Amino acid sequence: MIDFLKRITVEAGELIERTERTKAKDKGVAGWATEADFASEEFLMSQIHKQFPSHKILSEETENTLEDLEKEPHLWVIDPVDGTTNFSFHIPFYCISAGYMENGKTIAGAVYDPSRNELFWAEDGKGAFMNTTRLTIDQQTSFKGKVACVGFWHPNKKDFRVTQKIYKQGAANIVSHGSAALSLSYIAAGRLFLFYQSTPLHAWDVAAAQLVIEEAGGKFFYEGSYFSPHNIIAGNQWGVDQTKHILHI
Repeated sequence: MIDFLKRITVEAGELIERTERTKAKDKGVAGWATEADFASEEFLMSQIHKQFPSHKILSEETENTLEDLEKEPHLWVIDPVDGTTNFSFHIPFYCISAGYMENGKTIAGAVYDPSRNELFWAEDGKGAFMNTTRLTIDQQTSFKGKVACVGFWHPNKKDFRVTQKIYKQGAANIVSHGSAALSLSYIAAGRLFLFYQSTPLHAWDVAAAQLVIEEAGGKFFYEGSYFSPHNIIAGNQWGVDQTKHILHI
């Protein structure tokens, strides 16, 4: 399973690098989709259907008609291009994200950054890796000298409260990258110390990266439904607890 998942995620990443970045569909406040989004989605879905014809697929660019997602025995959750705006403007921070779930639990996940040829991947109970390097989360118990990521989708008071408090505790910088799956993968790699986003994400944004974080020894907290989570906090146990305290959660 994991070898298949890794292969198709990398091949989808290679595909989008050869595909037009022109806008193909306006999604309103959600941004837009490019020709590459649809090409990647078509490739991933065709590969999964060919290998596992009975499995269901949840994808960002395809209308969801599935019900009781948590009860699906075999569900693939894919984001054909996470960070489409960055991709459109040739800003090299975007990725392909794909996770495989059984009865609401992610069993395997992969996040591929084609700009850097970095594949973040994990299997349940078997650890997390970036290419062939095993990942271990940063276990520092202080924000001092660290970089955090805050997802400013629609900035609000909670976002600014977290930003202000983290800066006051000595953070080196706070960034907002525009690709949740890749930013979350950077938590597992120790490049980012904390990720926070108050506004909702979707399962295709987090399914693969959450597993990578947890298999690297990190924590992933959210409120609401897993398929539309909000108040997402990821990092080590100390960082997650501190952020929850700031937010009075």
